[in-house]
Amino acid sequence: MSTKHTVEQEAEFVHLRATGHSYTACKNKMGVARVVLLSWGAKLAEAINAERACELQSIIEQAGIARAQRVTTLAALTKQAFDALAVRAAAELDSLPLPQLAALALTLERRLQAEGEPVIWKLPIESSWDLSGNAALVIID
Repeated sequence: MSTKHTVEQEAEFVHLRATGHSYTACKNKMGVARVVLLSWGAKLAEAINAERACELQSIIEQAGIARAQRVTTLAALTKQAFDALAVRAAAELDSLPLPQLAALALTLERRLQAEGEPVIWKLPIESSWDLSGNAALVIID
């Protein structure tokens, strides 16, 4: 086997392990003996962990992009709904008794404060991933 071929196989192994494939799955996909894969696993542990971190970061970024798109769309629809609500509710609020108006104002204020809280995303972690002490919980503002 040539050195170049071995380097390519090692790179494939690193990618497979970083994306959560077991040694058995790597063996079946690559056709390389398990003892060789175990040796590569020890030798290439840093590269696997680095690529795993990149994969996790990519997932986090994709979630952030998807969230940003949802938030933009929902914000536009929410603005339209609140604009329509404001027009319809103006007359109704004027006739609302003071205690009910005060309670509504306090409820709305609490809801507004809750909008400023960070969102916590929980990503499933594969049992085959070695996070080596990295946090499995990520807060995206």
